[in-house]
Order: sequence, then C-alpha cells, then structure tokens
Amino acid sequence: AGEDLSSPLRPVPPDALRGALERLLGSEEGLFVGHPSSPAWLANLPQHAKDVFCINMCCLDQAHQAQALDFLLPAFSMYPGKDYCVVTQPHTAPNTPLLNAFTIVPPQPQNTFGHVLYLLHRAALLGPPQVRYLLPADLEALRPLVQGFEEEARGEVERCAEDFLRQEEAGEERASHAFVADFDEQVVGLVVLRVPPADAVDTLRCCYHLDDYLLVEHHEGREGKGHAQLLHWAINPLFQKYARKLMQGAMRLSGRTVLFMETELSSPVSPVFREMLQVAPRRPPQLKKASRKPPKVASFVNVEKEAPTEEDLREAERQRLLREGQRTSALSVVAKKLLSETKLPVNARVVVVGASDCGLSFLESLLSIPHLAFGSLSLLAPGGLEYHHAHHLPLLAGTAAYSHQELRRIMLELRVRVLDSRLVQIDRRQRCCVLHDGSLLPYDHLVVAAGLQDDALHGLRIRSWGVEHVTEGYRRVNGAMSVADPSIRDLLVEGGTLVKSL
Repeated sequence: AGEDLSSPLRPVPPDALRGALERLLGSEEGLFVGHPSSPAWLANLPQHAKDVFCINMCCLDQAHQAQALDFLLPAFSMYPGKDYCVVTQPHTAPNTPLLNAFTIVPPQPQNTFGHVLYLLHRAALLGPPQVRYLLPADLEALRPLVQGFEEEARGEVERCAEDFLRQEEAGEERASHAFVADFDEQVVGLVVLRVPPADAVDTLRCCYHLDDYLLVEHHEGREGKGHAQLLHWAINPLFQKYARKLMQGAMRLSGRTVLFMETELSSPVSPVFREMLQVAPRRPPQLKKASRKPPKVASFVNVEKEAPTEEDLREAERQRLLREGQRTSALSVVAKKLLSETKLPVNARVVVVGASDCGLSFLESLLSIPHLAFGSLSLLAPGGLEYHHAHHLPLLAGTAAYSHQELRRIMLELRVRVLDSRLVQIDRRQRCCVLHDGSLLPYDHLVVAAGLQDDALHGLRIRSWGVEHVTEGYRRVNGAMSVADPSIRDLLVEGGTLVKSL
C-alpha cells in the first residue's frame, strides 16, 4: 500500500512485495496459491476447472522420440477422471513429436504469458474421424454443430444438406457434395463442397494471383481431378487438429484435387482458412477516369459484324470484374498434395512496429509460406489499419502498395494481432516493447518498419494533439496536426468541420 506502480518497469521494494504476498495468502484468493498437498487445495473450484492434468517433463532418447505419443494413453489411464491434458513450453522452444497430437490454444488479446499452451482431449487419441457422405439420419445431429452460426447461415446449411439428399434420392448428377465426419457413431464435423462452373476458375485467375500457388492446367481435363469450392465447414473444436485430414478425405471421395474458398469481407470467416493459402488479389490498372465519348467504330457497308463468341463474352465479363473491382471477396486455396504435408508451427513472438508498406509486406511474406504456421505475430500500428477509416473518401495520401480493398482481402487482422498503440521505448534486456500507456509487449524477434515520417513538426519540437506521448522538450500547439496522428483520419472527412474551415 502506498507504493507507486504506475509503470511496469518501476521497481518494487522487497518489504512491500512481502506484505502483499502475506495479505494474499490470508485472503479468499489464497486457495489458488496453496500447496498441492494441503486438503483444501482447489476445494472451492468448480469440477470442470479440475478436469485436467499437466505434463511437467518428458525426456526421451532421440532415437525413440517418434514413440512419444505412446505414453499419452497410459497417462490418461492414470487419471480416469480427467478428460484433458495440457502442456506449456516457451515460445522459442523447439516442437517435439509429443506435441503433434496437441492443439495450440489461441491466447487472449491481453495475454503476456511467456509460454504456449497446448491442449489435448482423451477422445482425440482414438484416431481421426472418418469422412463419409451425408445420410438422412444425420440431419438431426447437424444442429448442435451449426448452433453457433448466424440464423441465415444455419438456414443455408440446412438447404444445402436437403438439396444434396434430394439429388441422391433422384439419382441426379451431383452439383454439390455434403460430407460428415463420424467419430464413435457421432457426427463431429460437416463439409459441403460445390462443383464450380466451367469458367469460374478462369475468372479467379483473372482477379487473383492464382498461378503463383498451383498449376491450374494440371488439375483440369483428367479423371479424378478438378476444382471444388468449399461452401460450409463445421467441426467440433476437439477435432480441429484433424482439419487437414477431413478436407483430404472429402476431396478424395468427391474426386477433386484443388479446394478453394471465397469469403465475403462482411461475413464471418471459418477457422479452416488457417489450413489454406491466402491468394493475393491482382491489382487492376489505375487509369484516369474521364468522361469522354466512345470512339466511332469503322465498318464496311456490306460486311456484317461478327457476333461475339461465348469465349469473348466470358473474357469481357472477366475484364469488367477486374476493371470495376467487383471481385471484393478474399480467396483461399489448397491443393490435395499440400494437405499431406503437416504445417510446422512457429510460436516465436514476432513484433512488427509500423503498418508501412515494408511492415505489411513482411507479414504477408511470412503468412504466405505454405509449410509454416505462425501463431504469434503482432503489428503495432497507431490508429489501426487504414481500412478502419474507409467509411469516407480518403483525403490523405495513402500507401501505393496496399489499397483499402487489398488490405481487407488478405485477411491480415484474422492472422495477426493488430495493436492500436505507439512504441516509446525498447527494453532489450527484458526483450519487450514499452508502449505509450506504460504496458509491455514481449517479443522474440522485433522488426521496426515505421516507414516515412512527417518531420515538419518534429523540427519545430511540436507534437500533434492526437499523439499521446509527448517527449520532454516538446509542446502542443492548437491547430498543428501531423499525418502521424491516428485521429486525423476521423477529422479529415468530407463535409466535416475541419475541412470546411480549411
């Protein structure tokens, strides 16, 4: 009591720390720090919070590390009342074969714990679920799986399942495929695929850099090969570890070798997109929009104009989509061959300072590596990403590498933790970034890509009002604003008070 702890870096006297621990042990929270051998240890916790045991140490000879999974079933047999097993290890520790059966638990946004949490349910040790076609008896079991979906999405899933069963009963050609994941005679997953039209892949190649990720011609025109669109995906979180096996089984039964998914920017995104590759959108040529009369078409009097062919019409439609930017959805794709290769998790904490072209392209390059799964990427961007302010016409000069639509379509925020804060100090000894509010952001690898900065006010030793941290010797002046101010995008709106005053 009475100690100033306004900053995480401020030292605490030993006497104050000892007094705080003694008060903690004497309070009701003391049960959390009691000794495990005491009778009252964890007595007041609910039963579901005690349904877990932890592996403290696992040491095996290198020649026998592949057999580490054989120890998990005997471990669960020692705790018949426990359903979960957890393991924690530092972010920079290498992954061992024991962790291949575990699922990484995503951390909370405010989490600063220095370890990665792995979770395993005893049912996941019995093998992956089996993929089979949907049967009429499975309709009732699908409702708990899609209970968390929006009402419109639930209705669409039910319609797709009923349409598939109707096609199967009538013996019609399958325009869609519906599969379920069966585990111990229980439905734990749902996969709905659709056979795309003939020109759909060519349209995607026109609007996205699809050729950088797969050979399109290799998957066309052959028996047992082709493309499929993933319409719906639902799985019990306990079996999320087997997502790649479920997709592989669905593609094998449907005779498809490439799976792609289009996600609208305003709709919820299925977690299965993390198992796929995000395809970068193509950038249409930016031409000056000027209203002018169309040129006259010269033609001979007696020669009739040839009617456009079907291919000409499709090409004109693709060019229109690319030119007008109507293809605004995000594209994810994966080939059947890639599903056989396990992604290696990378848990090292990578912090990128600045949402500049360099910082964004660095993150996109890491996320585009097909055999690595980065789980601890953070972007320090004051004001957030630019498309957060895209509800009005941009009156500020923006980046030339990423437009607002492109930032949305690469789904950066779903794979990177974006922090609306400002860096004021780097503590290299503790390997953490000190933010303007005094909080700490730990890192294992730090990339500083602040980009170009406005130096006009800096030379005058003036800070903008929206920049909270004011260095000693600097001052604020009414009316002096910098482009580094994250709030300037909300002030410079068309028809706003500030714009009218200018």
